[in-house]
Amino acid sequence: MSIIAGILHFDGGPAERSHVEAMTSWMAERAPDGISHWQGSGAALGAGLLRTTPESLEEAQPMTSENGNLVLVMDGRVDNWEDLRASLLESGKTLRTRSDAKLVLRAYEHWGEDCLDHIDGDFSLVIWDVRNHRAFCARDRFGVKPFYYHCDGKVFSFATELRPLLDLPWVPKVFNEGMAAEFLGANWSSVDETFWQGIMRLPPNTRMTVDAKGRSIESYWHPDVTIHDPPLSDEDYVTRYRKLLTDAVRRLSRSHKPVACEVSGGLDSSAVFALAEHLRRDGKLPAPGLQGYTLYFDPQSEANDLPYARAVGELLGRSIAEIKPTVRPLSWSKALAEREADFPSYPNGIMGLGIRQSAASHGARALLAGIGADEQLSSGRTYYADALRRLDFREFLGAIRGDAAEAGLGRALYWSLRHGVYRILPESVRKTLTPLLHLRWLEGRYRYRKWLSVTTRSLLERRPALIVIANEPLASLLHPYGVWAREKENQMAERAGVELRYPFFDRRLIEFTARMPANQRIRGQFNKYVHRKAMAMILPSELCNRQDKANFMGAFQKAMPDIITWLAQNREAAHIDDFVCWEELKKTSKHLQSKDFGGWPEFMLWTIFGCGLLARQHLASQEYDTKSME
Repeated sequence: MSIIAGILHFDGGPAERSHVEAMTSWMAERAPDGISHWQGSGAALGAGLLRTTPESLEEAQPMTSENGNLVLVMDGRVDNWEDLRASLLESGKTLRTRSDAKLVLRAYEHWGEDCLDHIDGDFSLVIWDVRNHRAFCARDRFGVKPFYYHCDGKVFSFATELRPLLDLPWVPKVFNEGMAAEFLGANWSSVDETFWQGIMRLPPNTRMTVDAKGRSIESYWHPDVTIHDPPLSDEDYVTRYRKLLTDAVRRLSRSHKPVACEVSGGLDSSAVFALAEHLRRDGKLPAPGLQGYTLYFDPQSEANDLPYARAVGELLGRSIAEIKPTVRPLSWSKALAEREADFPSYPNGIMGLGIRQSAASHGARALLAGIGADEQLSSGRTYYADALRRLDFREFLGAIRGDAAEAGLGRALYWSLRHGVYRILPESVRKTLTPLLHLRWLEGRYRYRKWLSVTTRSLLERRPALIVIANEPLASLLHPYGVWAREKENQMAERAGVELRYPFFDRRLIEFTARMPANQRIRGQFNKYVHRKAMAMILPSELCNRQDKANFMGAFQKAMPDIITWLAQNREAAHIDDFVCWEELKKTSKHLQSKDFGGWPEFMLWTIFGCGLLARQHLASQEYDTKSME
């Protein structure tokens, strides 16, 4: 933890250590505990550490196997370290240190590429086979740890961040208009491309081998969610869910320093903090302390969740630090995007930066967050669509009766249309029905696709189709936009000095919730049904019964005047007309701050700004290259 980089030559050429040193130096802010390098025949590797666990205090990377045949660099953490260590010791393996990196290297020696079946946690890693000139690369199941690479058939280069790769002299700097089209059309499908052609991302849940013959890429985790567990009572589902989530919080709290926890005032982060606090009281929290943090918004703000966060603190008898949300001028985002050569984080993603900085300043190295519950427990009333696809009308009517008993017949009929009939129709028909079903946020999404230029629409039509995952909770967890957002969150947090950890991404918990009947996820008026019931014992009742969410569009709205000015001033320099129809773009001011369209105008204006920044950077580099050749 927490940066890795490397250059591997398959053409017999030497790998220059100076290039790898430049890559790790660029990322040094994320490695306060030191950077080291290794060089061998055709390979140079680098790793920098942000020590977040007691075991990491014994860790040194790059790590070489005892026979010298393997070299590992890893940005990551093993959450089932107890079970993995026991399995390796039982198999006769020796473990001279307790570090997670040593566990992974020993697991690879023992199981080969199948070692990933035995490892839970967040990681991106490379194991270089010195004798065979072969690299084994892997990324965690849900894409928490980033992994960027460039491969031209002769040289394979990789890094934790994008910019160090773009600065390598043999990597072309060509803007990826197709990726921009996905963002501009709000139609994300790629989990392996970046905004620069040739610089790729290793997708979540993927392993890759690279040698002189080329690359081999495949998924390694294939949970069988079609097999349902024997039916349980509501009480049994609640008990098993609470046990799994509690153990996930315990495993991810492992730290040699006090662990921090976001307490947004929402149901999910509050549950993580409450469970961590109960573990601390019982002497089972694997950290020397626990501190909660929440954002302090103006009481009149739609983002203000402070009363709920304070209620959690009062119930637990714990003080929760209140931090003002981070607001940065447009110039800050512009400078960051230019430095990173990457799309700037959306304004709502910046708000929590103060929490990360405050947690780090008080000694924390790990920060628990509540991300992931929405995706797996609010994924829609799939039981309606499932019944219709099977033509099981008895089950369909039974679902209506069940929801009607909880929320009334009118609402149940609406849900049967929204989550049943609507889901199985072709997209062209869904667009027509969107206004009738009052899906105003979707209507706004379709409306603002009219902004797109002919070129952008054509690019979007040629993009690879989104990989369809039949199980909706898993599809939500692996959605390309969510993966991208986690990568940005990870990078920003580690620059502040803390590692983000997500208990709701625990593999065992996800496999359990993915197999649950849909009515354990959503029932009547409540989503996260099993979660609410499981947390009723440790959270305030007003939070467990809460159905609304904070609205963070205020962060976007503050930036809009500067965004509109920037777009007008840079229309030509950033080739804005290549992306969108300018006349349609000018109409957006009429819909800013409109609740009818759920913030889509603000979201899309920021997206055009971000893509324009990168296009301008690409054009500037081309002009520089042309002048340097003259």
